[in-house]
Amino acid sequence: MKKNQRANRGAILPVVMVVVVIAQLTLYGIQRVYQSQMETYILLNHHYQSQTIIAMAEKSFHNNSELRTFTFTIGTVTVQKKDKEHFLFKSSLHSGYKEDKMVISKHDEKKE
Repeated sequence: MKKNQRANRGAILPVVMVVVVIAQLTLYGIQRVYQSQMETYILLNHHYQSQTIIAMAEKSFHNNSELRTFTFTIGTVTVQKKDKEHFLFKSSLHSGYKEDKMVISKHDEKKE
């Protein structure tokens, strides 16, 4: 009987191994989801910052159309005139994120 008990002790090892592998795969999956969510959050944060400085530059540009570069603490916005009514606002954050926005302006450049 002692021999039979000794043989049964090793039977638990495959079950423990399977549980450890499943736990490891679950933790790896959770880590990948968390990493993906953080990357999305950072990208969204950069997008909001870029859109904010573009909106501020657009407002300043309509007040003073002579300025072509706007500098902010988080980045810069440059304005390129494409044609009479179209302006391209290019934002560049210090983090390296860049975004463009085409603006149609009814702004009359010949003020009297």
